[in-house]
Parts: sequence; C-alpha cells; structure tokens
Amino acid sequence: MIWLWVITALLITSELQKIEPAKPETIAKKTNFYSTWAWRKLRYKAIKHYGGTCMICGASGQGVVISVDHIKPRSLYPELALDFDNLQIACMPCNMGKSNIDFTDWRQP
Repeated sequence: MIWLWVITALLITSELQKIEPAKPETIAKKTNFYSTWAWRKLRYKAIKHYGGTCMICGASGQGVVISVDHIKPRSLYPELALDFDNLQIACMPCNMGKSNIDFTDWRQP
C-alpha cells in the first residue's frame, strides 16, 4: 500500500510543477487574497522592512494590532495589490479609518 501512496504523491507533484504561478492581477481579484502565500510573504517582508510601528499615528507595542496597508487601495488598483512600493504599516484603527478614500503615503523618505 505504501508504494501506491508514493506513486500517487509523485504524480501529484509532477502535475503541480506544470501549473504556472498565478499573476498578481489574478491573485488580487481572489476573494481570499489575504490568505494567499504571495500576500503573506509580501506582508512579512513589509513588516520586516518598515517595523511594527504605525506610520500614521505611531502606535506600537503590546495590544496594538498592526496591519499592512495598501497606499492605493486594492479595490481601486488591483494591479498594485502585490507591489511592495504600494505598502505601508498602519494600526488597525488607522487602516480602517482611511479605508479606500485616502491615498496619503505616510512612509518617511
């Protein structure tokens, strides 16, 4: 029985290797965008690069929920959903407050 499992696993692996990675525009349109590996990897990169402090109000530390904010919102600019240069760090209240109506870039030059 193990040999059957091994053969099945090899077949699945070879089929998965044939699948092309999704394009950013396609990923941005998915309803589960924030669960994708591409977003999680980019989110981690942004937090590591910018730190865990809200760029809008300066909140940080225990109890502060930090989010990675799209400067130009995904709803209006889906092609920028996975663009590192379109990301900034914001606490949840600031991110929810700006919604998709404020395009201010709060990053320091």
